[in-house]
Amino acid sequence: MIYSRQREIILNTLRTNPVHPTADELHEMVKGQDPNISIATMYRNLNQLAAAGKVLKISNPNGADRFDGNIVHHNHAVCSCCGRMFDIMVPLPDVCAAANAQRDIYVDGVSMLFSGICARCGKLRQNGYH
Repeated sequence: MIYSRQREIILNTLRTNPVHPTADELHEMVKGQDPNISIATMYRNLNQLAAAGKVLKISNPNGADRFDGNIVHHNHAVCSCCGRMFDIMVPLPDVCAAANAQRDIYVDGVSMLFSGICARCGKLRQNGYH
């Protein structure tokens, strides 16, 4: 991948802000460092970084894709109220080995997206705001 100052800014912003932003959210974050960056440049660079394995692209069935600068294998949870995403760093059973024992396909990876309600939304619900 050819060096790009904008790509470096995007990557550094993702690695230092573990909030799993959407491309639009990340665009707002990065505009402070590069006011001329376009949303098209943001999407192009995010897709290139994801294809190169430099960032994770997390498909969200209930909203926009999110991006993570932490490429160490882990899973995620998404709040069904506010949509924020969180890292799940606990090791899970080896579901790939279990799947390989039962199917005619070699499974070499799995990505899980947990859903629930975050602590902030839970408090808002308790106080009658959700």
